[in-house]
Amino acid sequence: MDRAVLTAPNRDASLKVCSMAPCDVFGPTVVMELKFTDRFPKWFNELVQTFDCLWTSAVKYAGGIELKGTRCARLPMPEWT
Repeated sequence: MDRAVLTAPNRDASLKVCSMAPCDVFGPTVVMELKFTDRFPKWFNELVQTFDCLWTSAVKYAGGIELKGTRCARLPMPEWT
């Protein structure tokens, strides 16, 4: 389960633990990611129905880009020598 999914541009391609003024991608919504292979398990369906979950995709990276704008997705081009 994901809560407080935050995004912020990172132009130097290094791992950062905290960012200046991150954007909250999903707001107060909790995202539960269900992964499976071949077929959707029956108990997944029961879980979704029992807790009245909204069944949709939740694209974290693309959601952040949509909120912040495409200029945040571009890294500077490397200098090739």
